[in-house]
Amino acid sequence: MKPIHFFYFLLLISYQGWTNDQTKTRFDSLVCEIDRIGFSHGDRVILLLADLQKIADENPKNISFSIQYIYRETALSYAQGIHNDSLFAKINRALQSVNKKNYPFENALLNYSLALNYTTKGNYIDAFSNALQALELFKQLKNDVFTAKTYNVLGNICSYLRIGNMAEDYYQQGIDLVKPDQVDYYHLHNNLFRLMFFDQRSTAIIDSFLHFIPQIQAFRDTGSLVIAYLNLGSFYSTDGDYKQTYYYYTLAEKLLKSIDNKKLTLSFYQYMGIYYYRNNDYKKALQYFTTAKEIATRDRNLDQLSSSLTNLSSTYAILGDTIRAFIYLEKYNTLNHQIAGSSQAIKAYQSYVSSFLDASKNKLIIAEQEIKLKNRRLIFVLVISILIILLISLFLFIVQQQKRIKTSENRKLTQELEQEKEIQRLHDEKHAEILEAKIREITSYSLQLSNKNEILKQISDLAQQLPEHKKDVSEIRKKINGIVKNNLSTDSDWENFKLHFDKVHPRFFEKLKAACSGLTETNLRLCAYFRIGISNKQIAQILNISPESIIIHRYRLKKKLGLTEDQSLDDFIRGI
Repeated sequence: MKPIHFFYFLLLISYQGWTNDQTKTRFDSLVCEIDRIGFSHGDRVILLLADLQKIADENPKNISFSIQYIYRETALSYAQGIHNDSLFAKINRALQSVNKKNYPFENALLNYSLALNYTTKGNYIDAFSNALQALELFKQLKNDVFTAKTYNVLGNICSYLRIGNMAEDYYQQGIDLVKPDQVDYYHLHNNLFRLMFFDQRSTAIIDSFLHFIPQIQAFRDTGSLVIAYLNLGSFYSTDGDYKQTYYYYTLAEKLLKSIDNKKLTLSFYQYMGIYYYRNNDYKKALQYFTTAKEIATRDRNLDQLSSSLTNLSSTYAILGDTIRAFIYLEKYNTLNHQIAGSSQAIKAYQSYVSSFLDASKNKLIIAEQEIKLKNRRLIFVLVISILIILLISLFLFIVQQQKRIKTSENRKLTQELEQEKEIQRLHDEKHAEILEAKIREITSYSLQLSNKNEILKQISDLAQQLPEHKKDVSEIRKKINGIVKNNLSTDSDWENFKLHFDKVHPRFFEKLKAACSGLTETNLRLCAYFRIGISNKQIAQILNISPESIIIHRYRLKKKLGLTEDQSLDDFIRGI
């Protein structure tokens, strides 16, 4: 093969693979849409089924396509309550052409389809048999979705045949396999609640169902909600609460207008007939029962047909038409006898199947135990390894977390210390600023006193220079000397000075007196002036004495304080 030919060969294979993928994607999309709306919109599903059949016909080698199409067509007939004889031939042909070993799921799907078709026909024995075969295959495949669907059909068959305990068991097993995001979850609950109510006639079941209704409403499946409303209406009708009955039947009727489901429409006519019958409006009840009988007969719905016959018999009897009442009663007895025969056959068949399945299960159990024994050690080692890894991971995680916590605490502590230092620095700066301001204030006050006394001294000296022989001048001199004497540094000035001084140098005088108890007020005053660094001349001006006197005072003060000649008086005072 030339390279160019090989290239085209690869291109052709790639194109075919891509085309097959597109076809499967389209097919799966149609299947999903049919499954989603199949119960509520039969008219739309018929159109989608035509597209599905076209894909199946165009791909005859893909057996799964044709079998899934047959199942969806059967499921539509079952959902609508319509029996279709042509489906039996399709299903049986497909079963003969499918190898059970190679196509176990497809085989199970065909048996399940037969069960659906037999159910719509009213052949409950064959329906039950095929449903059990499908159930075992779905279980082996661990396909919970179709296992739950099969349990639902088995429950319906037993319910039709008045085998309540078996029906309840099947419904409950189906519920255990599905989740609230699946429509079968709500179909199974609807069926189970209906079965339990008419078996027990308990208002507690109505309360439980009312609590379940919001879940159905939230799921937004119209078909499931119609069934729920019809069930509630029938519950209240049985209890004699006709106001609630009519309310829920009206809700169901409104929803029925937005969907296409003949089985639900038949149920609605049946329920409305019963409602008017119990309200003594027999003519209206007769209209609904007659319509229900015609639909049930056309669709071969034996369960609903049985109900219609007995209801018509009762209604005609009340209206006085005994002949028709007897005719419908005979038809009901004949049909009921047929149903009762099916019921006994199914009970016997179920026992046979159970014993057969038990024998098969024993072999499977032995094989499973052998596999479990081989895998047990591996699982044990795997679990131990996982535990060790988890413990190591946990230990490392704890160590890492402790490091992070410690780092975080250290960082936080460092930040707190820095904040405290900053606060202390600001406090010290503020204190220093205040202290410096007070010192400036004291010094300024001292200088003012010094300047004031200097000026007054100069005025006094000038007054002395005035001639004394003149009387008026003498009087003026006395007044000036008096004013000067009164305004020279006084005790009040000293007290004001002490007040300001104590704010800057608290307890200075206490400490000084403690150092030498014999200090006079003048000594204390001098020490205060020495402490703030005023010159001898300024001190002399404040005290109105000569600078030489200040030197003498310093000498005496030094002796009182017990200081030697080498010791500095100023240093001593600054140290207090």
